Amino acid sequence: MPLSFGQSGSPWRGTAPAAEPIAPTPEYLQHFHSLVHSRQQQKSAGYVMERMSQQELDKKRRCGRCNMRHTNLPCKFHPGALDSRKQWTCCNRTAFKIGCESEAEHQVRIYAPGELEQRWRFEPTPTYYLNSSDTRRAVAIDCEMGTAYDGTSELIRVTMIDYFTGAVLVDKLVWPDVEMMHYNTRYSGVTRFDMQTALRAGTCIRGIRNAKAELWRFVGQDTIVVGHSAENDLRALRWIHSRVVDSFLIESALKKESDMREGDGNEKEKEGQPFKKRPEDGLSLKAMAMRKLGRAIQVGGRKGHDSLEDAIATRDLIHFRVVELMAAAESD
Repeated sequence: MPLSFGQSGSPWRGTAPAAEPIAPTPEYLQHFHSLVHSRQQQKSAGYVMERMSQQELDKKRRCGRCNMRHTNLPCKFHPGALDSRKQWTCCNRTAFKIGCESEAEHQVRIYAPGELEQRWRFEPTPTYYLNSSDTRRAVAIDCEMGTAYDGTSELIRVTMIDYFTGAVLVDKLVWPDVEMMHYNTRYSGVTRFDMQTALRAGTCIRGIRNAKAELWRFVGQDTIVVGHSAENDLRALRWIHSRVVDSFLIESALKKESDMREGDGNEKEKEGQPFKKRPEDGLSLKAMAMRKLGRAIQVGGRKGHDSLEDAIATRDLIHFRVVELMAAAESD
């Protein structure tokens, strides 16, 4: 059964809990601001902090058959097309399966003049909304992506909420700038029918630049953007922003500190024992939400994720960390 669309133009399942307001007290803001990552931390984590050079753009070129970046590996591709079941007509394999035919050399894809520059045009947060009353202190975002014709990730849904009030600021499907291979429905929760329905209803955003313009109504250069592995969301939006709080990076740092402390006292006990990764130690948003918030998210199975649910969970994880810092400060 296809998803229904509300006035926002987003698929609504009713799974996302309402976000409870957070009081921005001076004490809260002090600890919240301490979590903002430095420019170097962002770069090390894969955030794009500058517009791409010609050399970086050249690395985006892909093979015209297998859609991979040119490597010394053989070109494995599907000579057929994807059918309505997301299976290749040449071999009946699913969309994600490796090619059924192989060639020693890759085939150079021909790009139109300026095509790569246009598709990978990163833009910093502008200043022209500087005095807007809509600008928020902090927001939380989450995006869903599909797969474009050339195998690259393409933005198809964007969600943004006000960090402190919990109000939903933007939650819409984004009509892709390029032809799509498929919509990664099992992860994105978006189908081709959903997108076409939103287009006919006029409820989707047309293209990445318009999506950014809608987000920038609420985001200034000093706004803190909260996300989980948000380098992927900002890359999908072709957006450069210097004030970011990333729940994945924060939890990764905490886990590293914890592992080092445990290692100092238990080296002999652990020696010779095979490493076992405990599921509850995972750094995925789903694992962290269950471990820290006691909240089950992303339980839709093949129906995919809900970016509103994920944005709220990410925001609540950062709130959880700020409360921890406040409690630790009080006990000192």
